[in-house]
Amino acid sequence: MHHHHHHVPMYQPMYASVPLDKDNTTAVSVPSTPEARPVDSLGSARMSISDGVGSNSSLPSMSASQQDVNHTSVTRDCAQPSAETTADATSVAITHGKSSNTSAQSVARASGVIAHRGSILRAGCDAQSCRTIQSAITHQATRNVHYHWIFEEALASLQTLCMDPFGSNLLQTLVEHASIEQRCSIWAGLAPTFVSVCQSLYGTRVAQKLTDVIGTHAEWASFHAAANGRISELVRDEHAAHVVLKAMRKPDVSIYATFIFNEMATYCEDIAMHRQGCLLLQRGLELAPPASRATLLSRVTELAGILMFDPFGNYVVQYVLDLRLPGVSHDIGLVCTHEIDRAACDKFASNVIEKCIRQASAVLRAAIVAKLAQPEVMQAVMQDSYANYVLQTALDESTAEQHATLISVASKYAHHLSNSPYGKRLHARITNSHQHSTKGNHGNHHHHHSHRAGSHHSGHGYHQRSRHQRQDGHA
Repeated sequence: MHHHHHHVPMYQPMYASVPLDKDNTTAVSVPSTPEARPVDSLGSARMSISDGVGSNSSLPSMSASQQDVNHTSVTRDCAQPSAETTADATSVAITHGKSSNTSAQSVARASGVIAHRGSILRAGCDAQSCRTIQSAITHQATRNVHYHWIFEEALASLQTLCMDPFGSNLLQTLVEHASIEQRCSIWAGLAPTFVSVCQSLYGTRVAQKLTDVIGTHAEWASFHAAANGRISELVRDEHAAHVVLKAMRKPDVSIYATFIFNEMATYCEDIAMHRQGCLLLQRGLELAPPASRATLLSRVTELAGILMFDPFGNYVVQYVLDLRLPGVSHDIGLVCTHEIDRAACDKFASNVIEKCIRQASAVLRAAIVAKLAQPEVMQAVMQDSYANYVLQTALDESTAEQHATLISVASKYAHHLSNSPYGKRLHARITNSHQHSTKGNHGNHHHHHSHRAGSHHSGHGYHQRSRHQRQDGHA
C-alpha cells in the first residue's frame, strides 16, 4: 500500500521525549536502535537532541525510572518515595509561606541537624535524615549556624554522596546556597572522576545543578578543568550530554567555554556517528558562536561523504542542509553528486541525496540530473529499492528539459520494473511520460509527489522513512 511521504521537519521529532530542563524548555528523544519505531508514550513536547530538546533540541529517551534525571528539585525523594515521604519532602518547600507557628516547628526540626554532626555521609544517604539536613540549609536561621560544617563534611564525602539518590539531593541544596569559592571546591572535588559522575543517574543532577548556577570566571575555569578533553565522552552519554547542553546554553559560553565546540569539531566523526552524539552535535551547531560554528560546519562538510552513509551521521548532514547556507550546501551537493550512484542505493545516504536535490541550485541540480542520466547509473538506480525514490524526486524537481532527458534514458530500462514491488509506480510514470513525449508533449510533464513504500516515520525527530527491506539484508 502506498502512502504519501512527508518529510518531517527535524525539530519536530515524533519520538518519546524527556524534559531536559526543570522548566521543560527543552526535550530530547532518540530511538534505541536506528530501526526503532516512534513511541509517543511520554508525550512529545515540541522540540528540536529527536532524542532532542523540547523547544529546539534533542537527547536520548530514558526509561521511566530515569525520566527524573533532569529534574533537580532538591526536596524530592528520588528513590521510589512512599506517599508519606513524598508528602514530608514537600513540607520543606512549603513552610516559607505558612503561619509563623508552622515555620517555628520547621525551624525546630531543622535544628535537629546537630545530631548528624560528624556523620553527614551516613545521614545524607538516609531519606529522613537527609530532609532534616536540607531543612537546616533552606532556613536562614539554621543555615547561618550549620551550613559551614555540613558543607565541609559533605565535601569530604563528595564522590559517595553524589552517586546516592538522597545524597545527590543534599548536594544540590548545598550548591544552591554555596558561595562561589565553595562551588569551585565542589567542581574540584568532582573533576578527577567527572565523566563517571556525569554518566550516573544521580551524579549528573549534581553536575547539572553546578552548571546551571555558573556565573563567574572562577566557576567557568572550574568547569573547564573538569570537562576539558572529555567533551567527546560526555556528549556520547545520555546522562552526561545534559551537562554539556546546559553549558552550551549559557549566554557567556562564547566567552569562557568555546573549547566545547572545538572538541566537537576535533572528534566530529565519532560524535556524529553516535546515537546520542549526533543530537548534541546539532545543538552545538545551533548554539555555537560564529567562529566555532564555522569550524563545525566545515568539519561536517569535509566528512559528509562518510556521515551520509551512517544511521546517525546522515541526520547531521541533513541538519546542515536545512540551514540552507549556500556555500556549505553547494559543497555537500558536490559530494552527493560525485557519490550519487552509490549513495542513492543506500538506506541512509538516499535521504541526504533527496534533500540535496530538493534544495539544489539550478547549476547543482543540472549536474545531478546529468549524472543520473548516465546509462549505467540510471540502470542501477531504477532497480534499487531506495534509489528509485531518488529518481522520482529528481523527476519532481527537474525542469521540463531535464525531465525529458531522464524519461528518455529511463524508458530504455523500464521493462525491468514492471514486476518489481517498489518499481510499479515509477514504471507507470516513465511509460506514460514517454508516450506523451513521443506525441510531442514533452515539456508539459506534471510534477508528482512521490509515493513511498511502507509507512513514514521520523527517527530522532528528523526525517527518516521506512521502506521495503532490501534483499541483501540491509534493513
